Amino acid sequence: MMKKNAFGYKHEKGNANIPLKNFVRCSECNTPFTGYIVKNKNLYYYKCNRIGCRCNRSANSMHSLFSDLLKEYQFNRIYFAPLKEQFLHICEYLNESEKQQRVSTELNLRELNAKLDKLEERFALGEIDRLIFDKVGQKLRQEIASLKDAFKGCISELSNPTSLIDHSLEIISNLSNFWVSGDYHHKRKLQEVLFPGGISIGKSTIIELLK
Repeated sequence: MMKKNAFGYKHEKGNANIPLKNFVRCSECNTPFTGYIVKNKNLYYYKCNRIGCRCNRSANSMHSLFSDLLKEYQFNRIYFAPLKEQFLHICEYLNESEKQQRVSTELNLRELNAKLDKLEERFALGEIDRLIFDKVGQKLRQEIASLKDAFKGCISELSNPTSLIDHSLEIISNLSNFWVSGDYHHKRKLQEVLFPGGISIGKSTIIELLK
C-alpha cells in the first residue's frame, strides 16, 4: 500500500520544468520545495516537502513570479557605456595582477627546486644524514607542490575581454528572458549566482530573499 501513488504524481530530477526545486523554500516552515507532475492533468507543481504543510503552487505561477523578480534586477541599457568602461579597467587590472603573480610563483618555484637539488647533492656527498635529508626534503617538496597548485589556479589572461563583457551586459540587461529560455542547468546556475541563499515563498505571493 505504501508503494502505491495515491496522488497520481511522480518525482523527477534535473527536470527543466521544475528548476526551482530545492532552490525555493517554504516561508511557513523553511523547508525546501519539491517538484512533481500530476499525470492526469500533465501539469507540474511545487510543494513544501514537509508533511502536513500543504503549501502547494503550480509551476507556471511560480515561474511567472520568479521571472517578475528577475526583472527587478535587470540592468538598464542606458548605463552600458560607463559600466563597460569600468569592466575593461577591471580586466586590465586583473590581467596585470595575474602576470605579476605568475612571475612571482615561477621565481619561488625555481628557488625551491634549487634548494632541493642542493639538498640531494649534499646527501649524495655524505654531508648530511638521512634524517635531515628526509625532514628538509619533505618540507621542500610540500612547498613546491603547493606552489604548483597555486600556479594551476591562476586565472588565464582574457584574450578578448570586450566580447565577454558585451555578452555579460546582454545577460544582465535581460535576466528574465535569459532564465526563461535557458535549459535546466542554465536556469540553476543563474538562480544560484543571483540568489546564493535561495528564496522563500509561502501561500501568499510574497517572495523573500534568503541569506
